[in-house]
Amino acid sequence: MPKKRAVDWEALRHQYGCGPVTFSGEDNSLFERHLLFDYTTDPLRAEPRQQFEALAWSVRDVLSQRWVKSKRVHDEVNPKHVYYLSMEFL
Repeated sequence: MPKKRAVDWEALRHQYGCGPVTFSGEDNSLFERHLLFDYTTDPLRAEPRQQFEALAWSVRDVLSQRWVKSKRVHDEVNPKHVYYLSMEFL
């Protein structure tokens, strides 16, 4: 059985240009901001549906920023593409 390697989280964050994301627990975190600005409600009194949507929007915010950055890097590198069509498909 192969040995597990330790993950260097700092190296990964530097490679992908991202850092830790604060979803909750602070006044300026994504979750609380969506509850406050989208629903104008106190995070402690938010309904389950409001909490769910605020979390979904928070995740969307982070992923969309990283997606745009990945797309920009991909366009700059201009990699070659390989297409494959299986005979089973035909």
